[in-house]
Amino acid sequence: MSAMVKHMQRHIINCEKISRGWGRMLLEDNVLVEDLERQSEGAQALRSMAQQLQAKVYPHYSKDERDALDRSFARAMHESGAEFGMFDHTAWKNVFDLLHLPWSPPSSSELSTTLLSSCYNDVMLDVARALRESPAVTLGVDGATNVLSRSLSNVIAHDPRPWFVEYLRADLKKESEPEVTKKVEESITRMHTYLDRPVVFAFVSDSCNLMRAVRKSLQDHNSVAFAYGCGAHALNNFCEDIVKNPGVKAFVRNTVYLSKIVKNTGLLNKIFSSLCFDFLQRQYTMVLYSASRWSSVNYMFQRLAKVKRPMTAVVTAVMNEKVERNIDPSYQLPSEFTSIVMDPQFWGNVSWHVKVFDPICKCIGVMESNSATMSTA
Repeated sequence: MSAMVKHMQRHIINCEKISRGWGRMLLEDNVLVEDLERQSEGAQALRSMAQQLQAKVYPHYSKDERDALDRSFARAMHESGAEFGMFDHTAWKNVFDLLHLPWSPPSSSELSTTLLSSCYNDVMLDVARALRESPAVTLGVDGATNVLSRSLSNVIAHDPRPWFVEYLRADLKKESEPEVTKKVEESITRMHTYLDRPVVFAFVSDSCNLMRAVRKSLQDHNSVAFAYGCGAHALNNFCEDIVKNPGVKAFVRNTVYLSKIVKNTGLLNKIFSSLCFDFLQRQYTMVLYSASRWSSVNYMFQRLAKVKRPMTAVVTAVMNEKVERNIDPSYQLPSEFTSIVMDPQFWGNVSWHVKVFDPICKCIGVMESNSATMSTA
């Protein structure tokens, strides 16, 4: 809240420095006819300049030159993350009309279809150039997900920079080890054919039972010289094993319950936010975790440790400060919430879990380098 107040104060100060009105017409006694005439003359000059621009003759571009401009423009759009329909807006069309160029930006439909395909081909040529110059490449498979009811995994070539090669169309939950091994070997063969020389010497993957068997088969078939599991995945699996412990599992259930009920209950969230501002001079939101990304469970524990004082103060506020804090007199906290928050052992467990998970999750972060999948494997 304090940051918002400071932002508004700066905004008001800046507005006072502006000599004309914002949000409404400036109707003042001291507006002179000369000012209005000068403004009209400026608009007329702008229209005259636009006519001069339109009258200019620009060089003619051949079809190949226009195609090259389209491809360059599309690549800039895609690499900068701009919206496909950005230059379809009337304001941008007016700008290009004033320029009176012999070329205009491609439409959003072209950017999202034919030119997107052209950009992809250009990127894959960059990939081929980089991999052809590399003395050896490690091939990685990870990121299984369902797309249009098909299971796809990313095939990444590391030189050691991560380069996307293709999708591996293999259902890792249904297909057998020989089937997946054959598909990986076919991917390696396609890479060698495309690059016109063998470059893949190692294979890396996560460490589920299927992929461990695939790694062994690839070595047995001499498809790769080395095959190993990703360290970040191994640590992630280690976190999963820790949480299977009955005591830890019960604690995680309680932390998820607290985080969810505070995050999703309007009045409780309002009371909690107010107390965060009172005790910590800023507002905090609760953090939930993803079972596939175990570094997030550590964020949940860390956030709970940070908001211990306002969280425990919620109980006192609801019991004794309803009038002072304008809380509905009929509002009562859930009994499970009160029992968890007022249990000293729970907060001791929060500190213990932060100490256990924090170094593990930091190692996962270093291995993944906040970059592409298994980029440092």
